[in-house]
Amino acid sequence: MQNPYVLSGNTCGSSSGSAISVAANMVSVSLGTETDGSIICPADHNSVVGIKPTVGLTSRAGVVTISPRQDTIGDFEATKEAAKFIPAGGYKQFLNKDDLKGKRLGVVRNTFLALLNRSKAVATFEHHLYTLRQGSATIVDNLEITNVNVILDPYQSGEEKTEIFYASEFTNGLGEEERMAIEAMENLSRDGIEKLMKENKLDAMVTPGSGAPSVLAIGGYLAISVPAGYDSDGMPFGICFGGLKGTESKLIEIADGFEQATMVRRPPFSLSMEWNKDAYV
Repeated sequence: MQNPYVLSGNTCGSSSGSAISVAANMVSVSLGTETDGSIICPADHNSVVGIKPTVGLTSRAGVVTISPRQDTIGDFEATKEAAKFIPAGGYKQFLNKDDLKGKRLGVVRNTFLALLNRSKAVATFEHHLYTLRQGSATIVDNLEITNVNVILDPYQSGEEKTEIFYASEFTNGLGEEERMAIEAMENLSRDGIEKLMKENKLDAMVTPGSGAPSVLAIGGYLAISVPAGYDSDGMPFGICFGGLKGTESKLIEIADGFEQATMVRRPPFSLSMEWNKDAYV
């Protein structure tokens, strides 16, 4: 598979096929699964909206799980408006013209800005923060997540251990080491993103690019990636909104408000000319 925007570009993540099918205008919406970044990263790299819901909100029937603590089914669409098709009944009820009004958005820069290697992404992110303010959102800037470097390291956080140990359910069962790893991740989540959100009374955390999924994944929190821009070579990048468990309606409002205020997304250039369909098979 190839990136519809830059054929040599990274498609990112195990659900990239789902993202590409939407980006290439093959389907309106598609489904994918995420343990840690497999929805958010492909959405970011292929200029589509990706929703990774709270773990447990959607059924995992038929899914071969890697981590029961983190695995969830989510959806991709070219625009937030298309989310009205999934799930049954859709999210359309949460799409309003004043989506951003009164929302408190926390900006986490440390680590995530350093992960960006795209020339236009940082400046574009700053411009989008201005746009969010213009939409009557309150921006709480320069926030820090406690132990963020530990959380982003799967070996230190315990994420890597749990993925290995969950396989032991089919042999000797769960052991003390696995339980300790789970407890460590719960503590990191409670003292990290959860503390940040509650102490600052945030409706969402805002980060540039696709570096935030691990922070949200280890606690089963939700995230939405929305197209934010394109680099000089045409490679897409997104903006990520993260929220606490069960706040889908609020996060969808924010993502829709951002999308309507920016209208950044454009179809791949290859769709306006004769393109190699075999590349997407």
